[in-house]
Amino acid sequence: FPFSEIVTFLKKKDKNWELNYKPKTTVTACPVSARLKDIFGDDYLNVKIEKAKSPKSDKAFYDIEDIWHVLFSYEDQEYVSEFAENKLKLDPEKAKQFVIAWNALPVGYGMLSLNAINKI
Repeated sequence: FPFSEIVTFLKKKDKNWELNYKPKTTVTACPVSARLKDIFGDDYLNVKIEKAKSPKSDKAFYDIEDIWHVLFSYEDQEYVSEFAENKLKLDPEKAKQFVIAWNALPVGYGMLSLNAINKI
């Protein structure tokens, strides 16, 4: 999106900062978050999808951390697709969007651990 959107937002907040970027500068947003928002809705950070009962896990729901883990950790597209359909119970179109999000991750994206990110 254009940097001018940020300038407009700051002006609405009565901020008159001197900015180093020209209004036509392009700002890259977070494509992964945007896709997850498209798939799970505006409240995607608080998503809770019930898990099937399992003796291996005491956690009853898949949450955003579990979903991020799949996107960043798994290397097999078929497994990602099966996880989206079978575990997250996504319809075929949203499962396809989930795989696209997985495929679209830039190289080196998410190099920090979740523990480090949470501390930041």
